[in-house]
Amino acid sequence: PGARGGARTMRIDVGRYSIDPRDVAGVTRGAGARGLELTVHIFPPKKGLFGGGKRSGDLRRPVTLSFNSEAELFTARRDILRRCMPHGNLWGWGETGRRDSVSGAVAADAVPEPSKAGRLLVLVNPAAGKGRGVAAYERDVAPVLAALSGCGVVVEMRVTALRGEAMKIASALDLDAYRAVVCVGGDGTLAEVFNGLMTRPDAARAQSFPVGVVPAGSGNAVAKSLTHRVSQPCDICTAALAVARGHLVSLDRAEFRTLEEEAKEEGATSEGDAAAPSVPH
Repeated sequence: PGARGGARTMRIDVGRYSIDPRDVAGVTRGAGARGLELTVHIFPPKKGLFGGGKRSGDLRRPVTLSFNSEAELFTARRDILRRCMPHGNLWGWGETGRRDSVSGAVAADAVPEPSKAGRLLVLVNPAAGKGRGVAAYERDVAPVLAALSGCGVVVEMRVTALRGEAMKIASALDLDAYRAVVCVGGDGTLAEVFNGLMTRPDAARAQSFPVGVVPAGSGNAVAKSLTHRVSQPCDICTAALAVARGHLVSLDRAEFRTLEEEAKEEGATSEGDAAAPSVPH
C-alpha cells in the first residue's frame, strides 16, 4: 500500500492505460461477438479537496482490451490478475499451479478465476446508517461486486428484517456452500455474525471462516481499524472493493464470559455434557 494519508505511488500499464492496481475490482471476459475482449473494472478514488481519496460506486472506469487470439487474451488476463490482486486472496487469483476455469489449462503460472460454484453471501442491515443500508448497498456495493458476478461468483444478497437475524443466519450457514459472508451495516451487524459463527457446533472451524465488513453504520470501529491497517480510506465503496479483490486480513478476537456462563459451563461439564461455547455480548 501507499503511504498513509492517500499517497499513491504504484501504477502499472494495462494496454495504453496507466492504472493503480489497488483500484481493480476484477477482470471479465466478453461474451459472444466480444469473446476476445477483456474488461478491467476500475474504481479510482475521488480527486479534489473534498474527495479525501474515497471511492463511489458511480465512479467506475472500465478499461476494455481487444485481442487477436484466445492465447493472447489468456496471457494478458493472467498478467493483469497477478500484478493487480493481493497475494493470498480469497479467490486464488495469482496462485500458481492451479487450473484456469476459463482456458481449462494447467500451467505453472496459471491464474484461476473463481469457481463456478463460488457463492458470496451479503447480509444488509436496512436500519444501518439511519435507515440507509439498502440504498448504500445499491449505490456503492452492488456495482463493485458485479465484477465478481462476471467471473462466475454468485452474489447472494439478503436484507435482514429483525434484530438478531444475522446471528441466526450465521449460526446455520452452510460453510461449504459459500466462500465468505459480508456484512453491510455497522459494528452491531458484524458482532451478530461473529456471535452466530461462534455458537455453532463447529465453532473451531467457523472462527476462521472469512467475514467481510462494509461500513454502513454510524460508528464502524472495526472497519476503520482494518482500513487504517492497509492505508485505505474507510468508505463503503472501498470496503466493497476489498471484498471483490478477496483481500484477507487477520483479526484478533476477544471472548468475554459472565459468571453465569462460567457456572453453567462448569455444571454441564460436571454432568458429562459438552460445554457450550460462549460469545462476546
